[in-house]
Amino acid sequence: MIQLSNDKINSEAYIGENQKIADLRLRKDGGLALEDFTIAQNIPNPWNSNTVIPVSIPERGAVNLVVKDMLGRVALRRSMILDSGKNKIELNKDMFGVGAYTYEISYNGETKVGKMIIIE
Repeated sequence: MIQLSNDKINSEAYIGENQKIADLRLRKDGGLALEDFTIAQNIPNPWNSNTVIPVSIPERGAVNLVVKDMLGRVALRRSMILDSGKNKIELNKDMFGVGAYTYEISYNGETKVGKMIIIE
């Protein structure tokens, strides 16, 4: 018998002809499901030329990105279609000035927020 210490155990599966990596979770009830919508901290942070925001979604779909400065002014708004599984959104310093920003990533009615700092 296996006992789980939390609600899921992380693993991955290879899906489709291109062997796309998809996050999976094993639930306490024994079911198996694709991972929920998640984002991770942008890498690197702080950054001075380019950065990447890791995003995972359970199914191919529309994703919206909004980057705001600390006064709430929109610095960037972008819509894109991402494949299921792990994805990366790349940003370039030329899009922004030096400072602190928040990024909001929305998928299927859910929004996740992160913070980033751009340096010289």
